Amino acid sequence: MSSRLLLARRFVLPLLARSRLKTTEARRRCAVVTGSTSGIGLGIAERLAAAGFNVVLNGFGDAEQIERSRAALADQTGVDVRYDAADMTNPQQIQQMIADADAAFGGVDVLVNNAGVQHVCPIEEFPDDM
Repeated sequence: MSSRLLLARRFVLPLLARSRLKTTEARRRCAVVTGSTSGIGLGIAERLAAAGFNVVLNGFGDAEQIERSRAALADQTGVDVRYDAADMTNPQQIQQMIADADAAFGGVDVLVNNAGVQHVCPIEEFPDDM
């Protein structure tokens, strides 16, 4: 089992258990997971989809790989999986992503803010504002 699935199990399953959602109750609900084109975010999206949530993937990466991941997740779970490339540093794009999810699914029931920014450089060159 991949490390992202193990991490998602550790964090997402308790959330689902606390909310007492069964798969049938979760059906047609929508989860937006930022930073979900790979890694932990994708693992979280996979667990939510397996629980019956329609999912909006979000993040940067290779367009073909993102589409393969999206299609595979939809095929494996039978839920609607969409991708939105909204930039989390752009408030208008964020608002549009949520509006699109609302229009497609009738609301957003779960929002997982997993997007992050990685700045790599020697410590001496690291900006003060980061």
